[in-house]
Amino acid sequence: RLAAELEVIRERGVASSVDEREVGSAAVAAPIFNIRGEVRACLSISGPTHRFAPDVLGKFETTVKEGAQAISEKLGYRP
Repeated sequence: RLAAELEVIRERGVASSVDEREVGSAAVAAPIFNIRGEVRACLSISGPTHRFAPDVLGKFETTVKEGAQAISEKLGYRP
C-alpha cells in the first residue's frame, strides 16, 4: 500500500496529509531538488484540519508545488 501511495505522490509532485498522523492536523508538501535532481528539502503548509477543506486543499497543493519548483530552479534544478 505504501509503495502505491509513494508512486502517486511522485507522479503528482505533492503529498498531503489530513488527520493521518494526528487528528486535527493537516499538511501539504512538495520536494525541493538540487542541481543534480536530488531531493534536499521540502516546502510545506500545515495547519488545523478545518482549514484544509477539499476546495482549499487543491489550491494549497498548487501553491506548494509551484513554490518548491521555483526554489529548485534557483538552486539550478532543471526538470
